[in-house]
Amino acid sequence: MKSVKQIDVKRGITVAQLIEEMEASGVLGAGKIGKAARLVADMFKDPDYTVFLTLAGALVPGGLRNIIAELIKKEHVNVVVTTGANMVHDLVEAIGFRHMVGTFKAEDFGRIRVTKLPPCIRQLLAKVQAGENLPHSGRFALTAFLHALGMSPEEILHMFSTSPDFDESKTRYQIEHITGKISGTEYTPPECSTMKSYGICFGEDNLCKKEWMTHPLKYYRIKDRSPKRKGKVEGKEKEDF
Repeated sequence: MKSVKQIDVKRGITVAQLIEEMEASGVLGAGKIGKAARLVADMFKDPDYTVFLTLAGALVPGGLRNIIAELIKKEHVNVVVTTGANMVHDLVEAIGFRHMVGTFKAEDFGRIRVTKLPPCIRQLLAKVQAGENLPHSGRFALTAFLHALGMSPEEILHMFSTSPDFDESKTRYQIEHITGKISGTEYTPPECSTMKSYGICFGEDNLCKKEWMTHPLKYYRIKDRSPKRKGKVEGKEKEDF
């Protein structure tokens, strides 16, 4: 076991020198960044390596398009494995459109207070705004939740229109089915235990961890301190919340 070397940052230090200091510390995030940088450098230098670059998440909207392009042009990587969303985002930029910087604000959703939403719903909304495709379970939960708070099918459709795999007719059918417009049944959002089983329960906070917190709508109503929506017809996900 060796002692931790304290990182020494001086005036004029280069990026390479800073990474060397991080690696020398050998601990926590700094040590991992230093080790990762060394591994990447070794891969790029050794012609016997076959370098795979895996891409996931909204990397082009996140500003990394040129960096990825340079890695490919300079043949630092041999194979690129990517989600379809990244290819769509790149095509959007290639034909002259641009991704824009935006934020969630309560007024973006009318009377719905975004800051009062449970972490799971906030995260699903963030993924939609970032141009990511949601799994079916996530789309169902988000649609049913926002509808329960008063958003119209058209407003929900517009929200999903930024998804890379957006198909207006298919999405409209799904939304109108969930909201009861064509099915005759208004589905309620899944309860917390179901959200967990679906793998779409994100970032639980202290309120989420209360033993009696069993439903995303209960979370919102406690935060919002507003009466329940009147005239609700509950569907197959029925629960007393």
